[in-house]
This record gives sequence, structure tokens and C-alpha cells, in this order.
Amino acid sequence: MKRKIFFISFIIVFTIINSFAQDVKNNSKAIFHVIVYNLNDSIINQGTGFFIDSIGTAISDINIFGNAIKVEIQTINSKKYKVKQITGYDEETGLVKFSINNKNEKLDYLIPEYKKPKEGENVSIIDITENIKVKNITGAIKSVKYFIKYGNAIQISTNKEKINTGVPVFNEDGKVIAIVINNLLNKDNEDNINFGVDINRIKELDNSLKNPFSFDNDKEMKLNFYDYYLKAIALMQQREWEKALVSINKSIELNYENPAAHTRRGEINMTIRNHKESIIDYTNVLRFDQKDDNAFYNIALNYFRMNMFNETFDYCARAIEYNSKNKEAFCLKGETLFELGNLAEAVSEFTKAIKIDPEYGYAYYQRGVCRAFISKKEDACEDLKNALKYNIIEANDMYKQMCGEDKDY
Repeated sequence: MKRKIFFISFIIVFTIINSFAQDVKNNSKAIFHVIVYNLNDSIINQGTGFFIDSIGTAISDINIFGNAIKVEIQTINSKKYKVKQITGYDEETGLVKFSINNKNEKLDYLIPEYKKPKEGENVSIIDITENIKVKNITGAIKSVKYFIKYGNAIQISTNKEKINTGVPVFNEDGKVIAIVINNLLNKDNEDNINFGVDINRIKELDNSLKNPFSFDNDKEMKLNFYDYYLKAIALMQQREWEKALVSINKSIELNYENPAAHTRRGEINMTIRNHKESIIDYTNVLRFDQKDDNAFYNIALNYFRMNMFNETFDYCARAIEYNSKNKEAFCLKGETLFELGNLAEAVSEFTKAIKIDPEYGYAYYQRGVCRAFISKKEDACEDLKNALKYNIIEANDMYKQMCGEDKDY
């Protein structure tokens, strides 16, 4: 009887291992090695990416593309394809979506699992090395944290084995749940090499670039424009703001008629507190699209940081006029009303932002502060508790002082 049980157990384990090996084999066909070249046709960077559909739409990390003039990918089957266009980019995480030159070939691709990753969940990571070999790493999700800028970030425990950026992370069903992005958090954090973003973030890449960037144009001026633009993006990811400004200025000089470059320069200028210049940049963006709600919002944010609250309020209203779901504009409108002393109206605006996104921690925090000022302690404590739930650490001290709890969140 014991021998029979052992035999059955062996069959089950063998079946699981065989199934896992088959998943690795199948999934690896959709993962590729990225090779980046400069003007001299020399390799300057390499990384990993993967296909998300059968026609060759792919995902990777923008940092791989810095200074790129030509980009190729190579699959596990040693097939090479040229990258045709960058079609989407998420400035917060560094995720990039691109297409390849594919002549009607049906390609293998990965299936995303659009569910929030869970702590303790077993995962596997498949990487393609520089010599085009499959490298399989197993581990577990150590933690899942929500950040306003880029949603759910996961830390993967893999015995400190280094994971390359742009690599997909699979659940036990063989579906992609996350993407490793090595520069996701502060670059001085040693644990950074094992961080990734929730696969849901790739939805942000749809329609994120109104003018896709092509690698097919042989004109030197055009190539230089992409070169400087991508270099600026990589420098922004590294928080090298002054250097990024130099690169984006050169990019705009070579091709002024590109709204994405003006948007990036607006972000850089706002970060280094060149608010007047940033307002000019976002105003230029509106020349290309007069209904760009994010441009209106960013102009409002610049005015807010200059303590020009009437102008802030006006531009928030314009952002909301063109996008009634712009939660950041409602929240900033609430902050502006708070500064103007209209506390009840401010609470109303924060509430509108929360209705748009019930997990918008920053709006809970601001509403909690506002309610504390109008002596609604119980409501304020509930808001601050929710803010902490969604990782707004600024709420911690106020929550402990006002709500009488010593527990850190």
C-alpha cells in the first residue's frame, strides 16, 4: 500500500514538474533579448522584453533604449527583428511599448493576468541571456505596496539572484502578473534589483504617445531627435534632471513639432522648480491638442507651487471640463480651496476625487487634514487611516497624534 501511495505521489510530482517545464519552454518563445546600437552601429545596451500579441507588439524598459539609433530583438529561436516604432511610454515606471518589423509572421506571445499580485504568491521569472539562453528563476512575492505614481509595486524574493530589467514575472498558471523594472524605486536602494510593477500598468501605455517614434527614418536629423529624446527619458528615470533638460532641449531644437518632448520638458522644469518655463512648455503642448486635460492640470500644478491660487483654480476647472475623471485635478482643486480658506468646498472636491478612485490615498490624506481643521475628528481619523492603507506615509504622524494610536503603518 505504501509503495502504491509513493508511486502515485511520484506521478503527481513528475506531472507538476513536467507541466512547469512545458510552461517555461512555451513562454520563453515569447521573450526576447534587446540589442541597442548607436550611430556607429556599436552595441551600447542590452536587455529583455516580451510580446503581448501575435503581430509583434512588445513590452520592455525604456532605460534599455537610451541613446538608441537602431534597436533589434533576438528570440530564443535566434530570429532577429528590427524595432519599428515606440508606440507607448509610461514616464513613472519606465515601461515602454513598441512594434517590430514583422512580415505577417504569427508570433508567440504572453497572456497577462490582470489581477492584483498577492504577498506570498509563488512566481517564476524567465530571462533570455546575452548568449540567447533561457534562464529560469523561481521565487515568491515578498511584498506588494501601492504607490500613487505607479500603482502596485512588488518585491520578489529570489535568494538575492539578480533579475534583469524588462523581464516578465509569471504566476503558477503561467500568466504574466508583473514586469521587473530595476530603476523603479530610488536607485540607491540595494533591494531595487528585485522590484517590478503590476502588469495592469501596461494599460497606461495605450494612446500614451500621440506621435509614435519611428526607427525607420534614415535622416540624420530625425535619428538625432530620437537619440536625444530617449536619452532624456533615461536620464529622467535616473533623476538626473539637469542633464535630462539639456537632452530634451536638443531634441526639441531638432524637432519642435513633437508634443511629447514639450511634455517631458515641462515635467523636468517643474521638478527643478522652473515653474514659469514649465507653464510655457505645457502651453506649447496645448497648441497640439487644445483639450489636453493633463496639460491644463500641470499648468495648474505649477501655479499652485507658485502660490498663485486663483490661476490654479481656473486651470483645474479647465482640466475637469475636458476630462471629468481627472482625479488629480479635483484633488488639486481641493488643495487650492483649502489654501483659500474654503474648507467645506475643499472637502467636497476631495470627495469627488475619491469617488473617481476609491483607492486614491492622497485624496484621503488631504480630506483628513481638511476635516481636522473643521473639528470633524472621527471623520478625519477615518480618512487618515485610509490614507495609510494606501501607503501615504505623511499621514502617519498626524494619525498617531490626533487619533491616539502608536502603531506604525
